[in-house]
Amino acid sequence: MDILINLLLHNSIMPEEDDVVELRTENKMLRQKAEELEQKVSDLEKQLAAKDQALAEKDKVIAEFQGHIEAEIKEIKKQIRTPDWIRQTRAKKQEESGIQGKRKGTSRKTPDRVDKVKNLNICRCPDCNGKLSDTFEIRDRYVEEIQRLKSIVTKYRIPRKWCKKCKKIVEPKVTDAFANFRFGLFLCLYIVALNIGLSLPIRKIKELLRFTYGINISVGEIQNIIAKVAEEFGPQYEYMKKELKKMKSVYADETSWYINGKLCWLWVFISEEIAIYHIQKSRGKKVPAKMLRGFLGILISDFYSAYTQGKISQKCLVHLLRDIFNWKKVKYFKSKELQKFALSLKKIILEAINIEEKSKDNRLKYEKKVKRLISKSWKDGEIKTMCRRLDKHLNSLFTFLEYEVDFSNNRAERALRPCVVARKISYGSRSKKGALHFATLKSINQTCKLKDQDFLDYGKEYLIERITSES
Repeated sequence: MDILINLLLHNSIMPEEDDVVELRTENKMLRQKAEELEQKVSDLEKQLAAKDQALAEKDKVIAEFQGHIEAEIKEIKKQIRTPDWIRQTRAKKQEESGIQGKRKGTSRKTPDRVDKVKNLNICRCPDCNGKLSDTFEIRDRYVEEIQRLKSIVTKYRIPRKWCKKCKKIVEPKVTDAFANFRFGLFLCLYIVALNIGLSLPIRKIKELLRFTYGINISVGEIQNIIAKVAEEFGPQYEYMKKELKKMKSVYADETSWYINGKLCWLWVFISEEIAIYHIQKSRGKKVPAKMLRGFLGILISDFYSAYTQGKISQKCLVHLLRDIFNWKKVKYFKSKELQKFALSLKKIILEAINIEEKSKDNRLKYEKKVKRLISKSWKDGEIKTMCRRLDKHLNSLFTFLEYEVDFSNNRAERALRPCVVARKISYGSRSKKGALHFATLKSINQTCKLKDQDFLDYGKEYLIERITSES
């Protein structure tokens, strides 16, 4: 039975000879078609490569042609003159000057810190109220804001004890405030900074404290605070006067001031580290003589005859040039002699100012040039007056060529500028005591600026030390 089954299976699996021949024929035909298709693909690839090469050559020709056209357009634009009434853009100016692309653009810097982050959301279009897609980008925007400030009220619980030796009640001192004052040291110094540093009137300070911090303070309290702080800084003010005399160079100037409506004078003596303001009725030489008694440095000032102190002096050449320019308002264009003298003197001064090397030889060289100029026989009266002035101060004209000082007293004039603004606002001081307080506090404030110190921090540290030493 098993043998019969195997024979039947063998006969059903084995193909017939006709089917084999047919399959072989079909296979042969398919191979021929495949070879034909491969040949066609190869021919098409060759044709495509040839076309790509032709297109590349055409693109090259087109690019060269466009380059020639752009060059011709630039040449034509250069020949065409833009009307004067057409304003050029910044990019156009940079392109013409050849600096386009060399300068880096600048933008607003992002804050160094972020105190709060707010996430915003939007569901509908604000214009058409339509639906929106999912968020594809987050844009950051920084906003700096201030908060409404409040004053800090501190309650000190002060223990009081009996001293058997002294036979009296004693208690610790509060070092953060003056005795019998309801405001702390920092607020007192802040009021002084507003009044002296920023020239803010007392009534404006009152409104500012009420509006900003909610502090109700009277005008009299503000005046008492300023007076108290000035009195505490009095010893430091006297110490700074002594230290000023040890400086290598001092710049001096003066301006008008008023005490109760009467004309007085505000003097300033400033060095690289110390500034001293002083108010006196007199504008005579006794004031700088007293302030600079024993000073052995270089005094830089204008040509005012009161400034004769110091071992060496430097007169302000800017004032000298200013006097020369003022001649134009009088008769400069009518006198050729005056023009010749002014141009010669101006040339000497400007040449000296532009010299960077410091040496005694340079100083003597330009002193000789001025000497030769003023030695000529001039007929004009203005020139003769100027020659006498130059001869008198000849040794003080070019000191800056030998020593490290400025050729002008601009430093002193800039120190006086805020005082002039304060004078226009307050019209000076109401009393001698008030003038002394102003000079004291202005000296401390300006000295802190010269030393790059914060007036509030320095002042609080100094006052705490004063209160502690008193106790």
